[in-house]
Amino acid sequence: MEIQTSSIGETHVVTVSGAVDRAASGRFWDALISIARAGNVRMIVDITRVTVLSRPSMRSLITASKLLSCSRGELRVCGAQGLIGARLWSLGLNHLLNCDPTLKASLLALEGSPPEAPRPQSSAMPAEPATAY
Repeated sequence: MEIQTSSIGETHVVTVSGAVDRAASGRFWDALISIARAGNVRMIVDITRVTVLSRPSMRSLITASKLLSCSRGELRVCGAQGLIGARLWSLGLNHLLNCDPTLKASLLALEGSPPEAPRPQSSAMPAEPATAY
Protein backbone atom coordinates (compact mmCIF):
# COMPACT_ATOMS: atom_id res chain seq x y z
CA MET A 1 0.00 0.00 0.00
CA GLU A 2 1.13 3.52 -0.79
CA ILE A 3 -0.36 6.66 0.74
CA GLN A 4 0.22 10.17 -0.57
CA THR A 5 -1.23 13.28 1.02
CA SER A 6 -1.68 16.62 -0.66
CA SER A 7 -3.88 19.68 -0.44
CA ILE A 8 -6.16 21.31 -2.97
CA GLY A 9 -7.06 24.64 -1.45
CA GLU A 10 -8.22 23.88 2.09
CA THR A 11 -9.07 20.26 1.28
CA HIS A 12 -6.75 17.44 2.33
CA VAL A 13 -6.50 14.72 -0.32
CA VAL A 14 -5.31 11.26 0.71
CA THR A 15 -4.49 9.15 -2.35
CA VAL A 16 -4.17 5.45 -1.64
CA SER A 17 -3.00 2.71 -3.99
CA GLY A 18 -2.43 -1.02 -3.69
CA ALA A 19 -3.81 -3.45 -1.14
CA VAL A 20 -5.16 -1.91 2.06
CA ASP A 21 -5.32 -5.30 3.77
CA ARG A 22 -4.99 -6.23 7.45
CA ALA A 23 -1.23 -5.74 7.37
CA ALA A 24 -1.60 -2.20 6.01
CA SER A 25 -4.70 -1.16 7.95
CA GLY A 26 -2.69 0.32 10.85
CA ARG A 27 -0.80 2.71 8.59
CA PHE A 28 -4.05 3.59 6.83
CA TRP A 29 -5.70 4.32 10.22
CA ASP A 30 -2.76 6.51 11.30
CA ALA A 31 -2.86 8.56 8.09
CA LEU A 32 -6.60 9.23 8.23
CA ILE A 33 -6.93 9.80 11.96
CA SER A 34 -3.97 12.19 12.16
CA ILE A 35 -5.70 14.47 9.63
CA ALA A 36 -9.16 14.00 11.16
CA ARG A 37 -7.93 14.90 14.65
CA ALA A 38 -6.99 18.34 13.37
CA GLY A 39 -10.75 18.94 13.20
CA ASN A 40 -12.77 21.36 11.11
CA VAL A 41 -11.15 20.11 7.91
CA ARG A 42 -12.34 18.67 4.66
CA MET A 43 -10.75 15.42 3.52
CA ILE A 44 -11.08 13.34 0.38
CA VAL A 45 -9.81 9.77 0.36
CA ASP A 46 -9.12 8.71 -3.22
CA ILE A 47 -9.25 4.91 -3.46
CA THR A 48 -9.36 4.70 -7.26
CA ARG A 49 -6.18 2.58 -7.34
CA VAL A 50 -6.93 0.43 -4.30
CA THR A 51 -7.07 -3.30 -5.09
CA VAL A 52 -8.15 -4.61 -1.66
CA LEU A 53 -9.95 -2.80 1.17
CA SER A 54 -10.17 -4.85 4.37
CA ARG A 55 -12.81 -4.47 7.07
CA PRO A 56 -10.38 -2.77 9.48
CA SER A 57 -9.61 -0.28 6.71
CA MET A 58 -13.31 0.39 6.18
CA ARG A 59 -13.56 0.99 9.92
CA SER A 60 -10.79 3.59 9.56
CA LEU A 61 -12.86 5.46 6.96
CA ILE A 62 -15.93 5.40 9.20
CA THR A 63 -14.01 6.55 12.29
CA ALA A 64 -12.33 9.40 10.40
CA SER A 65 -15.70 10.45 9.01
CA LYS A 66 -17.25 10.48 12.50
CA LEU A 67 -14.33 12.48 13.94
CA LEU A 68 -14.61 15.05 11.18
CA SER A 69 -18.38 15.39 11.41
CA CYS A 70 -18.13 15.98 15.18
CA SER A 71 -15.72 18.85 14.54
CA ARG A 72 -17.71 20.37 11.65
CA GLY A 73 -15.46 18.86 9.00
CA GLU A 74 -16.32 16.39 6.25
CA LEU A 75 -14.86 13.28 4.66
CA ARG A 76 -15.66 12.08 1.16
CA VAL A 77 -14.46 8.91 -0.56
CA CYS A 78 -13.88 8.88 -4.29
CA GLY A 79 -13.11 6.18 -6.80
CA ALA A 80 -14.79 3.25 -5.04
CA GLN A 81 -15.37 0.89 -7.96
CA GLY A 82 -16.24 -2.74 -8.55
CA LEU A 83 -16.17 -5.02 -5.52
CA ILE A 84 -14.76 -2.32 -3.24
CA GLY A 85 -17.59 0.04 -4.12
CA ALA A 86 -20.14 -2.74 -3.62
CA ARG A 87 -18.68 -3.63 -0.20
CA LEU A 88 -18.77 -0.01 0.95
CA TRP A 89 -22.35 0.32 -0.28
CA SER A 90 -23.40 -2.92 1.44
CA LEU A 91 -22.31 -1.55 4.84
CA GLY A 92 -25.46 0.58 4.88
CA LEU A 93 -23.52 3.52 6.27
CA ASN A 94 -24.18 5.97 3.47
CA HIS A 95 -24.99 8.64 6.05
CA LEU A 96 -21.37 8.38 7.28
CA LEU A 97 -19.51 7.66 4.05
CA ASN A 98 -20.19 10.05 1.19
CA CYS A 99 -18.90 8.36 -1.96
CA ASP A 100 -18.28 10.05 -5.30
CA PRO A 101 -17.13 8.55 -8.60
CA THR A 102 -14.20 10.94 -9.10
CA LEU A 103 -11.94 13.36 -7.26
CA LYS A 104 -13.49 16.21 -9.22
CA ALA A 105 -16.98 15.19 -8.08
CA SER A 106 -15.80 15.11 -4.45
CA LEU A 107 -14.24 18.55 -4.76
CA LEU A 108 -17.45 19.94 -6.26
CA ALA A 109 -19.51 18.37 -3.47
CA LEU A 110 -17.25 19.93 -0.83
CA GLU A 111 -17.49 23.37 -2.45
CA GLY A 112 -21.14 23.40 -1.48
CA SER A 113 -20.37 22.57 2.15
CA PRO A 114 -17.53 24.69 3.53
CA PRO A 115 -16.53 23.83 7.07
CA GLU A 116 -18.16 26.06 9.66
CA ALA A 117 -16.09 28.05 12.11
CA PRO A 118 -16.34 26.84 15.70
CA ARG A 119 -18.94 28.74 17.69
CA PRO A 120 -17.44 30.77 20.54
CA GLN A 121 -18.69 29.94 24.02
CA SER A 122 -20.54 32.81 25.69
CA SER A 123 -19.25 33.55 29.18
CA ALA A 124 -22.85 34.15 30.32
CA MET A 125 -23.84 30.57 29.55
CA PRO A 126 -22.29 27.53 31.22
CA ALA A 127 -20.16 25.35 28.98
CA GLU A 128 -21.80 22.18 27.74
CA PRO A 129 -20.53 19.02 29.43
CA ALA A 130 -18.28 16.78 27.37
CA THR A 131 -20.00 13.79 25.83
CA ALA A 132 -18.23 10.45 25.77
CA TYR A 133 -18.63 8.28 22.68
